[in-house]
Amino acid sequence: MSKEHEIIDSVEKLEKAITKVRKAQEEFSKFTEQEYLSIGNHEQYFYEEYYAYDPEYEQKIYTLSKIMSEAGFECIFFEDVVKE
Repeated sequence: MSKEHEIIDSVEKLEKAITKVRKAQEEFSKFTEQEYLSIGNHEQYFYEEYYAYDPEYEQKIYTLSKIMSEAGFECIFFEDVVKE
């Protein structure tokens, strides 16, 4: 593959990713009126020795956090909202 084709391929992948993010933001916006939105993750996906390791997992968590922050959500711990 020539350098020109690699650049075009990269741009096309970036455009597809941007489209997916925008679509996700639209879907996500229906939750912005809720007082709480619970999201959990499995930290083992961060570790290379884990059989289902995802090298993009950190970026996925970061992107989700950024989208939520931009929508006005704040991070709180579950135990901070659970009333005994």
